[in-house]
Parts: sequence; C-alpha cells; structure tokens
Amino acid sequence: GDATGYAHAAELSEDAIARAGETVKAVQAGKSGQLALPPVGTNQSLYSADNPLLGPDFGTKIKLLEDIDAYGRAKDPRVRQLSCSLSGEWRIVEIIRPGGQTVRDIRPLVRLNVSVIVGEGDRQEAGSYGAGGRTGYSTYLQPDTWQPFVDEALRQAVVNLESVPAPAGEQTVVLGNGWPGILLHEAIGHGLEGDFNRKKTSAFAGLLGERIASPGVTVVDDGTLTDRRGSLTVDDEGTPTANTVLIEDGILKGYMQDRLNARLMG
Repeated sequence: GDATGYAHAAELSEDAIARAGETVKAVQAGKSGQLALPPVGTNQSLYSADNPLLGPDFGTKIKLLEDIDAYGRAKDPRVRQLSCSLSGEWRIVEIIRPGGQTVRDIRPLVRLNVSVIVGEGDRQEAGSYGAGGRTGYSTYLQPDTWQPFVDEALRQAVVNLESVPAPAGEQTVVLGNGWPGILLHEAIGHGLEGDFNRKKTSAFAGLLGERIASPGVTVVDDGTLTDRRGSLTVDDEGTPTANTVLIEDGILKGYMQDRLNARLMG
C-alpha cells in the first residue's frame, strides 16, 4: 500500500540501527505483501570519487581569495566591498534497500561564490555570481575560471546601481538560464511530483497527453549531467538518475516519481 515508515539514529552503532529497523517494521502491522523489485543497476558514474578536501592546502585557498579580491577592486573604483567563498564537501553514502540490495555512492561537491557591493554617493547596490560542481578545487583555482565570476558579479552590481524604477503594471518577462530555473521549479515543479498527482491534489492530475504549455516549451528533469552540481549517480533510494521528459512541445509527458508512487501509479 501507501504506508511508509521512517526512523533515524544520531549515532552509527549496531543497537541504534536495530532500534531504527524495529521502528520501520512497525508499519507492516496488520499488512501483508511482497517486497517491490529493486531498481535496475548500472555502471554509470557521473563524477569521480576524488576527495576535494585533500586538495590544495589552506595557504593556496587564501591566496585565491586574495587574488579575487584584488582583481575585483582594481576593475572599478566604485567597488566598496567584495566577498568570496570557497567551499567543499565529500560524502560517502550507503543505501541498504529492502531485500538486502546495497548501493554505494561517493559524492564530491565544491563551490566558488563572489559578491560585490558598489556605490556612488549614498546609494549602494550588490551583485553576485558563482558556480560549483562535483569536481575538485583545481578548476576553480584557474584565473580563466574565477575572473568571469568576478566580472559577472560586478556587472550585476553596476546595472543595479544605474537602474531606475520600472513602470508599474503587467510586463512580459524573459528569463535566462541558471537561477531563473527556480521560478520554473516553484511554478510547476512541485505540481509535477508523482505523489500529488496520485492523490489528485495537483493542477496537473489526469492531464497526461494534454497540452499544458505553449508549443515549443519542453521541460526535462535531468540528473545525469557529468560533474554538474545537481547530478547524482544514484538518488537516495538507490535508483540511477535519468533524463526524464516532463513536458514536450507543450504536452505533459510524465511526472517526477519516487519508487513508492511510481509503483502505486502503475
């Protein structure tokens, strides 16, 4: 059925795992059934297992931040403040599915972000830009990589500084790539999740094969782009990620599913 059980432990010990297992098993009370088939495995690997935390030493990272600061301040005398951050993580994930199937993934992730504040007189404005991915630090240490980050953050700040109030009323808005994708996610992304459509609480429930967008509009959920920040070799259920077409030329083609709702929706 659609019943689920959840438990967690704050420590990694045999007793804690056993207690969590007993809690999860309680969801079976009064029910019977068979375990769902596990996901089909693949040999795909969308990123390396290299640990970025073992990369450049602390002094090299500090030098990078100093170079970014000097470069940004030298580009425009109106720069009043510049801040930048360099972060990294390395996760080892092990997923044990019902039936005993074990899936492991090693997930590196780094990010470089730059923020600039410019000012004239009493007015100040800001701009920011950054990027990251499932790689090591080496790419982001290169001037050819980080200088465009500073240039774009400064460009945004200057545009904001020179901007004038927009006229009131409805306007046509053209969105570029990158962060504007969040608007798409909030506008329709949650409505295309399988559980809402199975429960018929989504505006898109029952509309598979129907036109829900203008011709020429295609939306995909792609977790398979090599080294990209949003990609995963397997998701947290142990399922290999895929390139899922949600809307094709304006026609609703599918939903984003977890294994439970995919099974219940057939």
